[in-house]
Amino acid sequence: MLKNIRHKSFSQKSAPVALLAIAVIAFGLLIPALGFYWDDWERILVLKLYGVPAIWDYFSTKRPFAASVYTLFGPLLGGNPIGWHLLSLAARWLASVSFWWVLRSLWPSHKRQAFYASALFLVYPIFTQQSIIVYFKHWFAYSFYFLSLGLMIQAVRKPQQRWAYTAGAVITELLHFSLLEYFVGLELLRPVILYILYKEERIPARKAIRKSIALWLPYLLVLGAYTIWRLSFGANLEDNPYSPQLLNNLVANPVIALRNLANIGLQDAIYIFVSSWHKTLKPGVISLDAPFSLLSWGIALLLAVALLFYMLHSKDDAETTPSSGRWSLQATLLGFIAAILGALPVWITFRAVSTEGLFTDRFAMACMAGASLVWVAFLEWLVENPQRKIILLTCLIMLGVSLQLRTANDFRWSWTLQQRTYWQLYWRAPYILPNSIVMTDRPLFPYVLPQFSFNLLYREPQDYGKGGYVFSYLSDFGKDSANWLEGKNLEIKYLIFDFQAPTKNGVVIFKEDRTGNCLWILDEEDKDNPYLPDLVRQALPLSNLARIQPLPQPGHTPPLDVFGAEPEEGWCPYYEKADLAYQYQNYEQAAALGDEAISKGFTPTSSQANSPQEWMPIVESYAALGRWQEAAEITKTSMRVDQNYRAAFCSVWQRIENRAQSQVEGQAVIAELYNFLDCSPYLNQ
Repeated sequence: MLKNIRHKSFSQKSAPVALLAIAVIAFGLLIPALGFYWDDWERILVLKLYGVPAIWDYFSTKRPFAASVYTLFGPLLGGNPIGWHLLSLAARWLASVSFWWVLRSLWPSHKRQAFYASALFLVYPIFTQQSIIVYFKHWFAYSFYFLSLGLMIQAVRKPQQRWAYTAGAVITELLHFSLLEYFVGLELLRPVILYILYKEERIPARKAIRKSIALWLPYLLVLGAYTIWRLSFGANLEDNPYSPQLLNNLVANPVIALRNLANIGLQDAIYIFVSSWHKTLKPGVISLDAPFSLLSWGIALLLAVALLFYMLHSKDDAETTPSSGRWSLQATLLGFIAAILGALPVWITFRAVSTEGLFTDRFAMACMAGASLVWVAFLEWLVENPQRKIILLTCLIMLGVSLQLRTANDFRWSWTLQQRTYWQLYWRAPYILPNSIVMTDRPLFPYVLPQFSFNLLYREPQDYGKGGYVFSYLSDFGKDSANWLEGKNLEIKYLIFDFQAPTKNGVVIFKEDRTGNCLWILDEEDKDNPYLPDLVRQALPLSNLARIQPLPQPGHTPPLDVFGAEPEEGWCPYYEKADLAYQYQNYEQAAALGDEAISKGFTPTSSQANSPQEWMPIVESYAALGRWQEAAEITKTSMRVDQNYRAAFCSVWQRIENRAQSQVEGQAVIAELYNFLDCSPYLNQ
């Protein structure tokens, strides 16, 4: 068996299967634990609330024809994140296979290099966003672009079927234009590819240029028509985030504009080809204290070994290999031009592909193919020994795979935190009246701006984009606190949505990561909590708990296909539901929840329930029911856990005193607790 394994050989036609294996390992292993992120939420909100037809309205002022792919896949996948991730994985794999086909068609005698470049393209570290709903159309557009290039190449290779191939190439060109504009710059690569093809026929350079331009004309006409439409379409928008700022600057001051463009181009070139690799091996990527980091390297290493075996045992399909030096020069130039042209649409908006931001690495997607080709061509020229060359290429792919796995794990944790937060919010607030503002001081989880996810949690807005909830960070409150406290109206307009609410309809939420276990909904009773940032404490008067309803409205419960099944275990369901019951003075229910939690082993000293803040509604409910000793014991135990809550518990017991003046036993316990807590400096007289 070992002998058979050693003599195993793989046809070059097995490359798509090998690329699929790389894609699954780099992006597919964690799909069952991944969810929705970034703009996924607004698309799912539209699909779940208004149905597929509304997708056309949603995209009508952005990328009108991009709605087609959501119309196609939306009814099939619905709100199931696993289905969307599998679709995105398939689209990404299709892009890599299409790229492999283009390189194989362009240089038939360099099939190995075609595989190396497409494998590197698949995991190139310049783009690390996971295969989420936002980007599956990007990969489809990339695939259509490569398919169009491949068909164009076939039109030259097979002149007897030129018109059929040209028609197919033009159609797929239109398809990638219809989805988005990211790959428009790469269209200018066509005459370069055509020139390479015609130079193979050893005709004079001028004749090759004339023939290339002649064959390029149909694609150029389509590109020109699309460019005119896109510029005019963008000019008619009230707010066009992708306006051609560079063109405006060139007209106003060409010298300064060109200098700034050259500066952006130089910095981006360094980022595209070199510095983007830094994050694959920056300090901290290997840590003995981070189990998944070690696991990601182990998986990447196993893949590298398998890939090394595959590359060393790949057959040449009887190909004849010409001078690698000539190919390296051609591939380097073509790859460099492709990477620069890929950045061109971003430069036209006078931005840089190396811009750091929440999801700005998408700007560099169009540069990935060219950059991958440059690296393969560079190593082809640099290293003569074939085995060493394969080892170096395998190491690069291993670095990319490990980075993508670690990034996928970050997205996994984001989804875990999201699900915990959404369900905790729902337990504490089964329904929030529309036209309310949910506000907090900091991001609750990475890779999400929860404006749309919070709306989908309660299936709002029902009135086709009008109403619902505004999500706001308190940093805006800090800049305009006086007007907020007086009742300022906040509005968020985005595509078909118009969210509006006055600040007095606010609900302040807070997640205390150091000592808290659950999501907190706060009001002015919580002003003595020792761990509230000043900004949150100042905003407490905005928290109007009357916006929270004790029961969900019919048809407004969380869609389970999106948010997953409701968790049944843990401390947080007890706390959140007890806090809701306390808010509505349903002390019996709050106390019953406390009893059940204690019977399950949750106490103020247990690791999952050791935040004194989260026992306060149970303490007050026990006291309201005359269960004084239990309320006192929880208070004393909580104080032993964290003495910083002294002032907060003093406020709790003063509220209890105001409700229990006629109870003799209660007064004795209250006096005992005042003494235990040393409350004299904190009591309101």
